[in-house]
Amino acid sequence: MKDKYQLKRKEDELWESGEDEVTRGKRDAISFLRGELEPITDADVAVPQSDEDLDNLIAILRTEKEGIPEYSLFGDPNWKITDAQIEICEWAKGS
Repeated sequence: MKDKYQLKRKEDELWESGEDEVTRGKRDAISFLRGELEPITDADVAVPQSDEDLDNLIAILRTEKEGIPEYSLFGDPNWKITDAQIEICEWAKGS
């Protein structure tokens, strides 16, 4: 799993890239991985400590995605946000 410095650099890059729902979802995922934010899933999960933990989190996110509408009542792109969070979790695996 990426270390805390790599996660912080990625988070900083995302802050510079703009402010939309998908980018915010990516930042939320990184903040959770760094232990600074509540879980990004409805499941009761701890902050991942290994690639195996990340695989479990990704599986949970994919399962939850199946049960949510594509867009929220406010027009937020739920599926794109979840896909972005999965992308960050995939990126965070390895070193």
